[in-house]
Order: sequence, then structure tokens, then C-alpha cells
Amino acid sequence: MNKLIGRIFIAHLLFLLMPVIAYAATERVGDFALLDEQGEFHQLSRYQHREAVVLLALSAECAASMDAASTLASLQDRHSSDNFEFLILETSGADRDTRRDWDMPFPVLADELQLVSESLNISHQGEVLVFNPERLSLFFRGSVSVELSDTLANVSAGQVSDTATSEVQGCGINYAALAEHKESPPDYATEVAPIII
Repeated sequence: MNKLIGRIFIAHLLFLLMPVIAYAATERVGDFALLDEQGEFHQLSRYQHREAVVLLALSAECAASMDAASTLASLQDRHSSDNFEFLILETSGADRDTRRDWDMPFPVLADELQLVSESLNISHQGEVLVFNPERLSLFFRGSVSVELSDTLANVSAGQVSDTATSEVQGCGINYAALAEHKESPPDYATEVAPIII
């Protein structure tokens, strides 16, 4: 009898822990903040009232990423009733006027120094990340694809348990500063300490 009670207790405990285990499987990310083409401030953790934040890495120099932005606009229309936020992450250093001229249906965040895209391990223009802003984790990493559509549908239905991925297509991102830092890492005494002081 005691063994039966013990098994029932363990079964109930595992059932209660299942959502925690499921969320633990998603890829974690750091918080970030950037300005858009209108000068408005956007911070990932400030979107906790949203079910998901969809972010597309884009450069006007990469036709594939511009095509991905058009497809993403269609996805935004399809999910207009869902509590999603759609954003663009511009990484090639286009100025504010240029970003305004694109007339995108979503905010275009400026990442001129590529610090955010580097910290998020974005490898290609046209890559899409779908964030869980409440837990600072990823629902999806990949291209604008069937897998992305499926992930958004699953987020809407509350059925995401892991970070979904798809093959990333588009133009590779050259992180010039990263390559420079690998060759010549910043010196703590001469470069970091003075900032702290």
C-alpha cells in the first residue's frame, strides 16, 4: 500500500513539474534595448505583456532578408488577433532616414555596432528569432518558413516546449569588431578599468 501511495505521489509530482521541464528546454537569451527609426525605445523585457516577440535580422544590401521582411509582414497580418510583437533588427548601419524610407509595417531597430545581433548569435541576414519575453528565452530560431508558421501557431495555442529551429538562409553577417577582438582582445588595465573608474 505504501509503495502504491509513493508511486502516485511521484506521478503527481512529475505531472506538476512537466511545464517547468518544458520551459527549461528553450534556449535562454539576454535582455537588450535599441532605438527604432522613429527614435522610440524598445526593450525585450518590456514586452512581457506579449505572448511572443518576432525579430528579423535585416540588411538592405541582402535581397533575401528584404524578401523575408515582406513574408513576415504577411505573417503579421495572419496573426493580427494574436498578442505578438513584430520587429526588425537592422545590422548594416543604415541611418534613421533610410530606415524610415523602407516604410516597414513594424519598427526597425538600429544595431549599428552589431552588439545585439552578436550577443544573440545571429549568423545571417534574414534569420528570425521568436522570443518568449517573459522568460527571456527562444521559441524559434531559423528562417521565415513553415516551421516559423507552425511555431507561431503553437505559441498561440500554448503548446511550445522546446526551441524549434529551421535551416537559416540569407546573407552571412560579417562581425568585423568580433574578428578584431579575437586578434587583439581589449586590455583590462588600459581600456576597461578607465571606463569603470
